[in-house]
Amino acid sequence: MARRRGWVAVVVGALAVAPFVGALPAAEAAGAAASAIVSTGGSSESAWVDDDSNSTMTWEGQRNAVYLTGTHADGSNPSYAWFFVQNGVADLPTSGEHPVSASGPLSLLYSEGSSSSCQVEGTVTVRELTFDGSGSPTSLAVDWTGDCGGSPSGQVRAGSTVPYGGIDVVPTVEFGTVVMGEIAPAKSLVVTGHGSEAPAVTSTEVGAEAGQEPQYVKVHAGDGCTGRTLADHETCAVQLRPAFTRADNRSGSHPFLVHTADGATSRTLLRNDGSWISQRGQLTPLSGRVMDTRKGTGVRKGAVGPGQTVTLKVAGRGVIPSSGTAAAVLNLTVTGSTRAGHVTAYPAGSTRPTASSINFPAGWTGANLVTVPLGSNGSVSFFNNAGSVHLVADLVGVYAKDKVAPLGRNTDFYPHDPTRLFDSRSDWRERLGPNQYFGVRADYGAATNGRVEALAVNITATGTTGTSYLSATDIEPQYGPPSTSTLNYTKGLTAANMAVVPRAASGSPGLEVPTIWIANTGSASTHVIVDVVGYFAQEQEGDLGLRFRPLKPTRVVDTRTDLGLTSIGTNVVKRVQAPTSVAGRETFSLVGNLTGVTPSSNTYLTSWDAGPRPTASNLNLMKGVTRANSAWPGLDTGNGFRLHNAAGTLGVVMDVTGSFERFPQYPETIAGEPFPPVAPGVAREKAAAGGDVRAPKASGGRAPAAHSWVR
Repeated sequence: MARRRGWVAVVVGALAVAPFVGALPAAEAAGAAASAIVSTGGSSESAWVDDDSNSTMTWEGQRNAVYLTGTHADGSNPSYAWFFVQNGVADLPTSGEHPVSASGPLSLLYSEGSSSSCQVEGTVTVRELTFDGSGSPTSLAVDWTGDCGGSPSGQVRAGSTVPYGGIDVVPTVEFGTVVMGEIAPAKSLVVTGHGSEAPAVTSTEVGAEAGQEPQYVKVHAGDGCTGRTLADHETCAVQLRPAFTRADNRSGSHPFLVHTADGATSRTLLRNDGSWISQRGQLTPLSGRVMDTRKGTGVRKGAVGPGQTVTLKVAGRGVIPSSGTAAAVLNLTVTGSTRAGHVTAYPAGSTRPTASSINFPAGWTGANLVTVPLGSNGSVSFFNNAGSVHLVADLVGVYAKDKVAPLGRNTDFYPHDPTRLFDSRSDWRERLGPNQYFGVRADYGAATNGRVEALAVNITATGTTGTSYLSATDIEPQYGPPSTSTLNYTKGLTAANMAVVPRAASGSPGLEVPTIWIANTGSASTHVIVDVVGYFAQEQEGDLGLRFRPLKPTRVVDTRTDLGLTSIGTNVVKRVQAPTSVAGRETFSLVGNLTGVTPSSNTYLTSWDAGPRPTASNLNLMKGVTRANSAWPGLDTGNGFRLHNAAGTLGVVMDVTGSFERFPQYPETIAGEPFPPVAPGVAREKAAAGGDVRAPKASGGRAPAAHSWVR
């Protein structure tokens, strides 16, 4: 196989050298004459050896010059070494140490033929040089140190019995097209020993190119070379599995270094033809009713009795393909409950967790946003623990599992401090009336607005005059109520629910700023509060957001058993340490369900990462009523979050079903290798790749107008 080399030390590897492939000849007997050209490579080139095992070695010359050539079987890309005197000096020295340079009396030239060459600047040690009676060279053994195009040392042998040794390292390993955020398929970097004095391999590591940092291209390797001293023609291999983890590593070449006991370093380039960004963990916003036990939509018709389970197939339904989906985001509504109880949503086919997804009293209608990993056959199961109840589920979106996302409009999550966009109590000083709707805008600035696909909001109904429901939607309900509900409320009670709402079509006049519509269906009026906690947007180079990681439903707080926290009193803030089972070095936020248990008075709970407490609450509670709401608490640098209780005392339960993670993850995480978790109080990077996300401006100080739909 042809070998493209640069000059002996550095240029050799720069032009890419393919390893010798095929049967290797038997090692030469000890003391047998041998010919070789050895380069130890360098931090910018690979080490290589041409000798009798892989090349036809020929030499010629006179007393003032010896010329050695190594030619491969196909005759291409020969390497050569030329040892000569100049500047009027008559003969080559036959022993001893001597300075060598391009301009001095003694020179040593390495070359790849006529295309490139370098001259050694340093010292040569002549270990053997003999001539026959006619002055033709019969043997040569020269070692050199210094620099030749970046290589620090080398050896030349021509028909000599003086021992030599070196390693031949493949100059490039090709990975083709790679996926950023995924671990690449394994490839082998082969190292071959030559001669009887090959140096031991002491270590291997990822190097750094100009303008790059080595931690952004991590190699997960089965290192079969470190600590090895290779015999003549013996090989070892390092299994390379790069994880390209930053946008500026999306294509090109990245160095991998092999260090040897003689102090030399050999570089191999890990090459990829280009890359694309993994879409694992991205959200595709969707909408539509997928389950209703009152009508038999999605599951069998009829109320779900005590201890019963119904299973909803999500994958393969409608526009969702049968594979490639990790989790579903659902707005789960319970109605017609005959007694107090709770429903647990969990991956079908798995062991049902103790976590609850929605709690309810008898006769209550209400909803909660749940994120559920898909189980067997791409399905979600719903278990009812007591009484009978009807279940309704509206699909909000799906998270991608595979590197090829199943749908378009794939988005990253960009959290920010909770920000109040609208409060009818202060913006209107009147309620939203029956069968009315209005639009709410979140202005993130011209550079971001066009990328936003959905808003993550908490919607609260308070000061209600009767029973009705609110719907958050991307379609202006000019001609009738939306077909799905977001929040159900009853007279005199405050109700809240989190929602992920696709933005209204950005191309519509006046909707260049991300806008959602809130509709009130029914005969009652209510005050409406809208708080935004982040947005989902299409990723772009240099501005990558967070990705969802599905988790087995896990209870991390239960004050009734002192799990993670004790009960919270009036106006008390407590910090919760997220366990390592749900949060690691790259976790920015948890996704779960926050439940307030039998509060002693009307109150509300607020969760946040650190710093001042935000004005937006997560869960509004009435005295004696256990209630749950979806919560995505951000984490501080030690993977903790804060909880504040406004009034009275209450129990708190927090169940986690997923997390939002840094993207791309650290290479160790991508490869599934053990990685030390963050200890409490240990700082870590908190900003997403694109930097801190700024909270939006609301409607520019102008309260949105309410409209009634046309019947």
